[in-house]
Amino acid sequence: MTPQVSVCVPTRDRAESLRRTLHAILGQTFQDFEIIVGDDASTDGTTEVVREVSDSRIRYHRHANNLGIYPNWNSLVGQARGRFICIYHDHDTYLPTILERSIALLQRHPAMSFVHTAIVLTDKSGAPLDVFANEFQEVTPGPALRERFAETTRNTLCAASTMVRREAYAAAGPFEPAYGLAADRRMWFQLAGLGSVGYVREPQALILGRSRGDPTERFRLADLLGNY
Repeated sequence: MTPQVSVCVPTRDRAESLRRTLHAILGQTFQDFEIIVGDDASTDGTTEVVREVSDSRIRYHRHANNLGIYPNWNSLVGQARGRFICIYHDHDTYLPTILERSIALLQRHPAMSFVHTAIVLTDKSGAPLDVFANEFQEVTPGPALRERFAETTRNTLCAASTMVRREAYAAAGPFEPAYGLAADRRMWFQLAGLGSVGYVREPQALILGRSRGDPTERFRLADLLGNY
């Protein structure tokens, strides 16, 4: 039977945090989902961790070579079977209601292309650093979000908390690696051109803040130009 939700989990060399993420997803109040783990050629114990977290809804795909962040995301979206698709990150912790709350909002608004949620930003010990919970309305018209993005290079929308309609991803096309770390921002801009955007205003995820040396913390001029 086709699941309602495909939870895509890209990962590379984060076996221990991946274990926590998978258990958090399996503990959701909404249970009609599949989990697809896209292992981007990890060199640690990622394979063993996925095997230990035994659940028939988990599908594991390991790339022989390191593709990079966005090609791995595209591979996962291509494998997804669900009506709704999430890309949840391997070092973040998801509260039990994130799937339930996100689906409910999409179902109430058929013209909505995707949903994102408020988050709590944490440090590596799990201590909260900040709460991002009041920058969006529950429903934002797509053109309004695109205008907002055009006014600043800041990305206040957390990719790791999104749920997207399958047909919206199909219409928007893939994440474009040429945009560097602005590729996800470009995707939200594309999706906002297809419908309204939903927002769950209560935090639904504990998101690990970026640290020096992380792939998503490395500044590249191409990323800034991509935003513009």
